[in-house]
Order: sequence, then C-alpha cells, then structure tokens
Amino acid sequence: MINEKPYDNKLQEIRSKQSLIFPVAFVSLIWLIKTLEWGLDLDFYQLGIFPLQSKGLLGIITSPLIHSDFEHLIANTIPIFALSWGIFYFYRPLAFRIVLYCLFTTNILLWLGGREAWHIGASGLVYAFASFLFFSGLFRNYYKLIAISFVVAFLYGGLFWGIFPVLKDVSWEGHGLATKMWTIS
Repeated sequence: MINEKPYDNKLQEIRSKQSLIFPVAFVSLIWLIKTLEWGLDLDFYQLGIFPLQSKGLLGIITSPLIHSDFEHLIANTIPIFALSWGIFYFYRPLAFRIVLYCLFTTNILLWLGGREAWHIGASGLVYAFASFLFFSGLFRNYYKLIAISFVVAFLYGGLFWGIFPVLKDVSWEGHGLATKMWTIS
C-alpha cells in the first residue's frame, strides 16, 4: 500500500484513475476475444487448461481470457473488474506480482489437479483476487485493509459455494484451488 500521506484529493483522484488501467484493459480484452469468437463463429475452448496433458499447458496463461458464452463472461466481468481495481488501488507496488502469482499458481494447480476436461474462464482469478483481498486485510491487521476484507466478504461471500461440485459444467476445482492458495501462503 502507498505510504500514508496527508489526504490530498488530487492524489486520490490520480491514484483511482491509475488503478483503473488494468481492470479496464483486462475486461476490454476478454470482451474483445469473446466478441471475435462469436462474430467469426469460432470456439476457443482449446485455449483453456486440460489437466496433465501438454495440449492444456498454454491454458495456464490463456484460460482466463476464454469464456463459454456471454452469460459466463458477464458473470466474471464485474467481479474481475472490482477485485482487480481493489488490488491495484490498495496494493499498487505489488499489484502486478499479485496478479501474476494468482494467475500462475491457480492455473498450474488446476493443470496438476483438475478433472479431465477443458477449464476456461476468469473465475479462478476472481476467487484468487477475492481470497487475497480478504486474507491480506486480516493478516496485515491494518484497519483500512480489514475494512476491505469485510467489504469483499459481504459482496463476494456467495463465492464460497462455487468451491463445491454443485454444477457439472463448472470448474469448481479452479475455484477451490484459488481460494486455498491464500490460506496456505
């Protein structure tokens, strides 16, 4: 988190705007990819993760960019935007490392331990970001970050149910691995 300085409206405004760069870019990219896929009548699911097979290795990087349909994309858009903004706003010096850690750790664990199926979507990142913001606030014992922990728990507490194999076509493994990652770090 940026060092505490006297409150400055202009500084806060700049910080807020800069914190929007990654979320806007990432959300724009996943919408562009889905629109191209739909417009060209293609299916990019092979860019997902297929556990323990070389054909699924590229998905460690690309799977968060691919979504099964617009409903799946919409379900990930608001959480990925809000949570990544929180990471870039409150953890600016560490933000890119946090994103890369979440991406690689979650997806490598999914590649190593997921069921034999294609796993796509940004849900793993959503779960990892929510877990990071929740646990980091508690572990750092800093009142502003603890407040963010409670906001995340209130807004995204329902994500908890996604770590269980309730829906056949949902990669609950990616959700669970992303959540567990921050409890053991």
